[in-house]
Amino acid sequence: MKVFVVILITCTISIVSCRPDKNHKFSDTSHNDANNKTTNLTTQMQDYRAYGDFRDGLAHIRSEGKSGYINTYGDVVIKPTFDIAYDFSENLAVVEINYKEGVIDKNGELVVEPIYNTIKSFSEQKAAVAIYDKNKNGGYRYSSSYNWGYIDTEGEIIIDLNYTNAFPFSEGLAAVRIEDKYGYINELGNMVIEPQYEQASKFSNGLAPVLFNNGKWGAINKDNEIIIEPKYDRLNEFKDGIAFCYDKNTQKYGGLDLNGNIVISPNYAWAFDFKNGLAVVVLPNHMYGMIDKTGDWFIEPKYQFLSNFSEALAVAKLGGKYGYIDINESFVISPKYDTANDFSHERAKVSLGNIKGYIDKKGRWIFP
Repeated sequence: MKVFVVILITCTISIVSCRPDKNHKFSDTSHNDANNKTTNLTTQMQDYRAYGDFRDGLAHIRSEGKSGYINTYGDVVIKPTFDIAYDFSENLAVVEINYKEGVIDKNGELVVEPIYNTIKSFSEQKAAVAIYDKNKNGGYRYSSSYNWGYIDTEGEIIIDLNYTNAFPFSEGLAAVRIEDKYGYINELGNMVIEPQYEQASKFSNGLAPVLFNNGKWGAINKDNEIIIEPKYDRLNEFKDGIAFCYDKNTQKYGGLDLNGNIVISPNYAWAFDFKNGLAVVVLPNHMYGMIDKTGDWFIEPKYQFLSNFSEALAVAKLGGKYGYIDINESFVISPKYDTANDFSHERAKVSLGNIKGYIDKKGRWIFP
């Protein structure tokens, strides 16, 4: 079983691809020697701070209270001119200008003017957007005082702002709220599952966890048929055909298959979703390990923190410090960091003392 999972993880290593901003000119710097670039960047970009993870080849940074983006070589390709910047998704990123949100492309050009109070990340080439209605009660971002709808990648409103909340599309459907109940719409904006649930999650593996009026979570299919009875205090989304469920009486997580059968015994104080056949779980003694879909240990629970594998490496914490292990549990980057994020585009955001930046898979600083 362990060999099979190793093959899956190894095959998921991504190839770095990025495109600099055509509106900005930079010195001609070779990308072949990361060590030389590290020396130059430390001198030239010491005023920049790493903030985001790499998504679509770019990560957002901040300098003097403004946000911009770097590529995987550490070049600033979109200068810090935005009040707030968020991760790219589907080659588009939400940015904030003067307390309003818009969308830019990877050239830093606005494709959606900043006219919305809030915009969620793009999913299936659509993004939920909201405009504050001062005539309604409440003020926080996801209260009923906002009117929600959807735009396409060109900023056109494709589903009118008729909802009190709206979630990203997944498998062709999106959860929306009318008044205080959730239902689901399709890509045309037609209500295919009438609002009737207290809370609703996105569809994954053909099922969506929903909160029933009895205060318990179950799961429905796209025909609104109850596939998993509402009897759980929490129910995660299905990943790799398994969803973790929680019972507050036992305070333990276990795993359900798509038919609602318990396939992983409820032994865990916390559980993270499956990815490539593996899931990180936490024991009551707060030690982290990793299991396969049969519930067998793939990595014994001996770490103070453990992430799932991303690009063949996992964050692992020992002795109060973070490093990175491979599938054989060898520390390929020693545990010395104060914080560490997953690798993406062969870069990972870490902090060490006062330094917050990005490293490559050999532990070399890429930025700053």
